[in-house]
Amino acid sequence: MKMKVFDDTVLVSIVRDGANQEVMFNEILEGDVLKDGTVVGTDSHFSGDESYDGYLFYDTEGNDYYPEDFGGELIYDPDEDDDEDEW
Repeated sequence: MKMKVFDDTVLVSIVRDGANQEVMFNEILEGDVLKDGTVVGTDSHFSGDESYDGYLFYDTEGNDYYPEDFGGELIYDPDEDDDEDEW
């Protein structure tokens, strides 16, 4: 079953190279620091998992983050898919 996908261009407040910045979710890089002090452990990347067609990243503790965690708007909802191809 596919997961909901949210807009990966939502802006995220980070500290990068000692400077406060706002970058798009899909531009998060390893080493960025979120405003709550969480250190990003992987670059934001396309999942590649057949159940999720969106971007995510992990922190240094292995926790996963998605665009909706930062206010990204819903862009795909599998529950609203009309399933025309399934008879």
